[in-house]
Amino acid sequence: MLARVLSPRRAARPQRIRIGLLAAAAVFGCVSCELEMPAKGYSVPNIPERITVNAYLRRSDSITKIYVSRSRSLNYNNWVPDRKDNERRFEFIPLGNSEVTLEDLTSGQSLRVVYDTMLRRFTVRDTAMPIVAGHEYRISVNANGLPSVVGQCRVPVVAPASLKAHRRSETRVEYNVTIPPGPKRLFMIREAVERFPITHYEELFFTSVQAVDGMVELVGRALAESSGDPTPISRMSATLYEFDEAMYEYVISVLTQSSTHDNPFATPAIVKGNVRNGFGIVGGYALVDSVRLQ
Repeated sequence: MLARVLSPRRAARPQRIRIGLLAAAAVFGCVSCELEMPAKGYSVPNIPERITVNAYLRRSDSITKIYVSRSRSLNYNNWVPDRKDNERRFEFIPLGNSEVTLEDLTSGQSLRVVYDTMLRRFTVRDTAMPIVAGHEYRISVNANGLPSVVGQCRVPVVAPASLKAHRRSETRVEYNVTIPPGPKRLFMIREAVERFPITHYEELFFTSVQAVDGMVELVGRALAESSGDPTPISRMSATLYEFDEAMYEYVISVLTQSSTHDNPFATPAIVKGNVRNGFGIVGGYALVDSVRLQ
């Protein structure tokens, strides 16, 4: 669902160095460092490898997936063909032999998570440990030869909020989000405009603090951005998500980084994670509302 937001970048040309935090998406991805072969005579410092964890916890999911891998040393260089589109991707190494523990800090329940060899992820079924809205969760990972890591999040309570969309013209969509008074909440609207075979996405971020008389008004971007595509629209929709603070900052930083498109003149963007001693994110989110315009 959020895979496009967290997708890896394409490899650049040889003889150029790129160092950046990525999100690899095979449903959900991982954050790590990437490097192409350095120019002749250039020395790259050897940075120790770290465990990378990416987990997105939502109340209604029947299966919670936890992706665990290792970041590679900056002197390591192994680009492999991507099985999906034959592009060159940086190689991520899943750590299937890790010890992964999921703890519900609110109820006190703890579970040793099992690795799924088919999905290449650690998975937790809701029958073993349900994800409960409003609860705090912690994921701990131990792997031989690497520092242990810990990430923690709170799953948002799905409080009342509603999304309405109005198409004003061929290139303009307006959104009205109704939010009742209460503590600060963090939201994202994800737009999708399908012009077969391509789907154009855009994301709009906002908080409940922006509400005036209980409503936030926003103007969409996906319709205007896709207007250059002559293919007729087959479907247009928008989904309202609520994030905990760590995941809100993480998703914004990933999108900010990917928007630079490796431009050497762009301001560097640091991906914000919450995995202590490692890379990645343990975040909580909720699907609040969705609308279909066409």
